[in-house]
Amino acid sequence: MERIIKDETVWRREDTGQISLVRYRLERPSTSDGVSREQDIDFAQWNGVAGLLIGREFREGSWYRFEKLNAPITIHDCPMHYRVVAGKGKETQANEDEYFLFPTLPADVVKLEPIEDNLNALAQWIAKFSERTRVNIAAKAREREQDRRKQNPPHFPYEQPDVDHYDNQKDVMLTLVKKKWPHLSTAIADLRAADSEQKRKRAKTKVFHAYIADYKTIHDKMPKVQEGEAAMLYEEDAFHQLMSEALAAPLGTVDKRDWQLTQGWIEKGYYRMNETDLAAAFARDWDYAKPYKGSTLARTSRRLGLRSGLKHGRPETHTFDDSTYGNQRP
Repeated sequence: MERIIKDETVWRREDTGQISLVRYRLERPSTSDGVSREQDIDFAQWNGVAGLLIGREFREGSWYRFEKLNAPITIHDCPMHYRVVAGKGKETQANEDEYFLFPTLPADVVKLEPIEDNLNALAQWIAKFSERTRVNIAAKAREREQDRRKQNPPHFPYEQPDVDHYDNQKDVMLTLVKKKWPHLSTAIADLRAADSEQKRKRAKTKVFHAYIADYKTIHDKMPKVQEGEAAMLYEEDAFHQLMSEALAAPLGTVDKRDWQLTQGWIEKGYYRMNETDLAAAFARDWDYAKPYKGSTLARTSRRLGLRSGLKHGRPETHTFDDSTYGNQRP
């Protein structure tokens, strides 16, 4: 099985500039095309947007395979003598996620004897290295989120303590997604409410059916379904009934403007703008040749449930102080 390299990272020694480690991350091999009733289908939210998340596969348990290469692999003119392959799930080639190449063993590993102990220690070294990398990435993500919230605060001093504009945006975005997928939204709610394994199994099948029915109404075509599942669909009366209901129901469309207004509510600062600024920013951000009126956008945001962070009340009055100009009166 040929695997595609997704990216390469090279580490070099600070003192000599020589390569000390190369990591390759691998693309996941394609699985059977199409959705299946065995997959998890649910709504998800991230960074001010929302959508569907379809679980393609779920793998548990990390593993590391280490080896001393019989023939060195030359990368960037540097011969690599050691390799550690890392993966998750069953230890197969399809489950390999990344591999690490070393020209020499790290200093805290090379001191061990015999060579088998070196290689075992090298695998543990990679495991710890991967964990440190994961922690660093998570820390940087938190820093970015903190910076984002400093620039666009979730709450202002003049607002009620329970106001959180980020939560408000997420709720509105999720409402729009559910409106677009009405039958799937109901089916997912039923699945979450299932209180027995038997009910959960029936509800999960209903989610599968609802996804296909809503997809057909949204895209005017059937989604890809895994081989073997498609034939079964047309033998299930519940699927035919749900499909008929979905095709007969009004299309659960969401206006493009509603998506844009909600997506940019915080990220583009709309929640802090008056009507004049909002009209100008919205036209600029989304390239509208004929701008919407600020009053129209404000009414739309209220209809959607988006909460404004603009301070209301009388504008501040500033008393003119001519002392800054010296004694320049005529």
